[in-house]
Amino acid sequence: SRLKPQLLPLISMALGIALVGLITLAAPPFADLEAKLGLQLLFRLRGPISPPPEVVVVTIDQESSQQLALPNLPRKWPRRRHAQLVSKLSTAGAAVIGFDMIFTEAQTPENDQAFEAAIRKAGNVLLFAKMVVKQQAEFRQEQLIPPRLEFQQAARDIAPFMLPKVPEVIMQAWLFKSTTGDNPTLPSVALQWMAQPFRADFYQQLKTAAKKSRIPLEKNIESLLLNPSNEPPSQLLSELKHLLLQHPQLGPSLQSSIHQIPAGEKHQMLSAWLTLLTTSPSIYLNFYGPARTITTIPYHQVLVMDTETLSQTFHGKAVLVGFSERFQPEQKDGFYTVFTRQDGLDISGVEIMATTLANLIENTTIQPASTHIRLAVVVLFAILGSVLLLYSRGWILVLLTGVLIILWLLLALWLFRTNEYWIPITTPLLFQLPVSLIVSLLCHYFMEATKHQRTQNALKQYIPKHVAQKVSESRIPCQNQTGECQFASCLATDAEAYTRLAEHLPPGQLHHQLNQYFQLLFPPVHHSNGLVMDIVGDAMLALWREGDQNRLKEAACIAAIKIRDNLQGSPAGTIPTRLGLHCGEVSMGNIGSREHIEYRAVGDVINTTSRIENLNKILGSQILASAHALDFEHPFLTRPLGSFRLRGKADPLEIYELFGFQNQANEEQLALVDASHQALTAFHDGEFQVAALLFNRIAKRFNDGPARFFYQYCSRPSTPGKPDTIITMT
Repeated sequence: SRLKPQLLPLISMALGIALVGLITLAAPPFADLEAKLGLQLLFRLRGPISPPPEVVVVTIDQESSQQLALPNLPRKWPRRRHAQLVSKLSTAGAAVIGFDMIFTEAQTPENDQAFEAAIRKAGNVLLFAKMVVKQQAEFRQEQLIPPRLEFQQAARDIAPFMLPKVPEVIMQAWLFKSTTGDNPTLPSVALQWMAQPFRADFYQQLKTAAKKSRIPLEKNIESLLLNPSNEPPSQLLSELKHLLLQHPQLGPSLQSSIHQIPAGEKHQMLSAWLTLLTTSPSIYLNFYGPARTITTIPYHQVLVMDTETLSQTFHGKAVLVGFSERFQPEQKDGFYTVFTRQDGLDISGVEIMATTLANLIENTTIQPASTHIRLAVVVLFAILGSVLLLYSRGWILVLLTGVLIILWLLLALWLFRTNEYWIPITTPLLFQLPVSLIVSLLCHYFMEATKHQRTQNALKQYIPKHVAQKVSESRIPCQNQTGECQFASCLATDAEAYTRLAEHLPPGQLHHQLNQYFQLLFPPVHHSNGLVMDIVGDAMLALWREGDQNRLKEAACIAAIKIRDNLQGSPAGTIPTRLGLHCGEVSMGNIGSREHIEYRAVGDVINTTSRIENLNKILGSQILASAHALDFEHPFLTRPLGSFRLRGKADPLEIYELFGFQNQANEEQLALVDASHQALTAFHDGEFQVAALLFNRIAKRFNDGPARFFYQYCSRPSTPGKPDTIITMT
């Protein structure tokens, strides 16, 4: 039940975070970051690893140029040197020899003939075919430029190898180039040739899988696999690739069949062969480390090796020949990769070719997570992000986010190290989680701000605004601090017959009626910038404390008049209410002990205001005010009631009755004030019999409470002598 109110925001936040993930996963500017940042980070965290021994690079470099006294421009090297290299590698038993060099120009007949003869005799040499792009108007055409015809005819096969020479990091390589008729690239052809001894085994597995799937095999497939001929390996690759594309169900069946072969060279090569045929045309390269991590031997050293060393070094290996320098200043064929050294030494093209071939042999190309897995990651982090957003706060949220990032990186690194499996990193860790964190912090900030405002608003209903502000800011004054002394105009109210009302009404109904009653009292106070300081039962104490003193007095009087008018025009007004006004110095602050504190105004003014309010009960009036509360040029109609020594007070106070605004007074009120003035003058002059007569007339004519009080006061026997003009209340 606790989760239900938060279920809708949880789903909304999860959908929002998922949308962020989908955008960053699919939108080109962001999607590229997975490879540029995420994959690079995994490589850096993993570090260099050992390459397979089956691939060796023979480098044409400056060192070899110097040792052989040849120009440091490989295309000018005499091809008889290459013929010598091919002969040595062939004699050593190299499985396949690949040249990452262009042989389109002619040299001397002796050089070209020697190289052609060596290639033909070796029977396992693959030559590089250059790819050129022709741009004509709106058409873009890619064309293979093969080596010289005699070399092409002598070689086992020719194949291209394309890498983008761009300022970005090289991460991928082509296995098949669709723009040139799905031609396999040189590493693919090299792997095909290395698997040559297992053609018959592959055919048997293919035949079994085809029979299970009821797919007839074409004769040319059988011929290419079982009858060795001079057909180039690329033709067999293309035919098999086309077959598996036409019948995709063959792939899983073949994989299951090959999986049952015991571990060994046969299993490794057949698995690599099948992976080459079933994988996408391009792969993400699994780099082994910086330049020359793959076994690299300078060209000149190979030429001087003895037979035994040659055999130990190259027997059964794939040998790739190309440019590769040891130092950056001499580098001519470098590509920026994740393992480019700090001194700027890149990995050469032939090393990337060797990396591609090594990945194929080991079947360790980087496997990006499928679309379904990437979507699942987006959904997972959408849920995690929204849960964190709703149920975590402050530093705990940041800590949990950090822990989640570390755990995800550890999982990604473990999968990358053990299975070459690449799950998204930048989408969940750089976009979804940060967005979740930022949104969460902002939401929590606004929630706390809203909560703070609600608390402050709630406090303002119980205590003054400035005190509520201090409380909400945790700046609550201590209970033993001295209160703040200041001038204040005070208003005290009290409902008549509250005790009788409470006696006859049930508590719930009494509570409801009191709320209706105070809804008539509070607005006039608040609208005139007053503070309701205390409520005890039906009694209210209000203060005006900030501003010009005369304005404070006027505001209190106006509030008293409006309260009276509100009560007269409402059903709740059936509760008669007395009001008293006074002003002076008060002390405002906390009253109580550590266990309980209340904000109160204390001082003689508070007590005196209460006494003035209570005087209404004796005089039969409704609003009474001290002379101090009215000693300014005011717009009110008042009448003086003389001096009273209130109960418990030593000094007398001049008391006035407040009727309302002068400009709103009716004739009866004006006549009452005028008549009262005459009677009170007689009273102050000591003419008590005359005063009694006048007050009696006023009481009968206007049904006036104060006049009745004075009539009774003047008529009672005085002890001794005449009545005192200062009336003492007991």
